[in-house]
Amino acid sequence: MVTSEAFQVIVIIVKLPLSWKESKNYLKYKSNKIGIEYLILKLKVKKDNKLSEKRIKYSSINPKANLVEQVVKIHNKDQEAKLVERRNNIAKLMENALYATR
Repeated sequence: MVTSEAFQVIVIIVKLPLSWKESKNYLKYKSNKIGIEYLILKLKVKKDNKLSEKRIKYSSINPKANLVEQVVKIHNKDQEAKLVERRNNIAKLMENALYATR
């Protein structure tokens, strides 16, 4: 049994999730003019755009905690290097915690 390409395109469009409502409506009206390759390319681009928008949205969120830094008197370069390393580690941990909650 052979199914036409137009039918396959319509089936793929109908099976899109509810969050793709705008794209679904747009693609329904263009379904008779587009092929499967074009549809798949269009869906991949749309998915990548949604993921990048989500990353931008979450990266702009600041943590809701206040960081209190301790004033440390530095006597030599070794202590200064250790202090900088410790602050960098804390910043990395906070960033990882932010990304882990997504």
